[in-house]
Amino acid sequence: MTPARRLLTLAFCPLPLALALARAHRAVALCLLPSALLWSLQRPVPPATTGTASLSGTVTTADNPAQPLRRAIVLLHLSSGTAIGPNRSTVTDDSGRFSFTDLPAGSFTVTASKAAYVTTAYGTAGSGGAGTAVTLTAGQHVTTITIVLPRGAVITGTVKDQNGEAAPGISVSAFRSTANDRSGTLVPVTSAVITDDQGVYRIFGLAAGTYIIGATPRESVTGGAPQRGGRGSQGPPVSLGRGSAITYYPGTPMFTDAKKITLTAGEEQKGIDFKIDVGRGPGAH
Repeated sequence: MTPARRLLTLAFCPLPLALALARAHRAVALCLLPSALLWSLQRPVPPATTGTASLSGTVTTADNPAQPLRRAIVLLHLSSGTAIGPNRSTVTDDSGRFSFTDLPAGSFTVTASKAAYVTTAYGTAGSGGAGTAVTLTAGQHVTTITIVLPRGAVITGTVKDQNGEAAPGISVSAFRSTANDRSGTLVPVTSAVITDDQGVYRIFGLAAGTYIIGATPRESVTGGAPQRGGRGSQGPPVSLGRGSAITYYPGTPMFTDAKKITLTAGEEQKGIDFKIDVGRGPGAH
């Protein structure tokens, strides 16, 4: 056997056998096929991240008649194990159109968002649902996707301290309760907004529904200094652990005693004002 053939055979043999053969200065041709087959079965096959399919559509308002929404952010999510690398995103043009190309076959969900509107997945009505998956086959071009964004509702008001003075730098969040009022828990539906130097907060982009408003001194959430936010800059979600000192509208530390606020689509509720004891540290109730 030539040296080249011996090296080739050894390369495809299991390591212990290859070492034995090398010491014996000979090779067995029968080990080539089983070893190559085993190697091919064990080798991971990466999923396709690109392909020949495409998906496009339009983002519109919920008005009658509907209007195209320009500069809305559209996010393509992988679904059903489809691998497309990082989630893809694009921005709608002046006609509200968007397009994703070079997609592999598989299932996808599509979500659109824009400031002052409710983030909505294709196949839902702005209620925060998971949406309807769009299934693509190789080479298929789907062009009929329409995502309707309802105008978001707004809750705004002023937070004051225990002395009736404006309370700047306070984290304010909107929550929804689960189960019943006594045994349920609260789920934040927005990131916290921060009251400005007049104690004013503004939470926008809310879907129609019923909410509870809670406020927390920012130090008890992050351990750092307050950050002013004007009409409400985005902050971290408020922790609902027992170590947090949350005050709920209209001024109670118990969420079961909080007053609920019901919003219709696009409604703005003003004057949701309440006081918070800024001296209440974590663990106070």
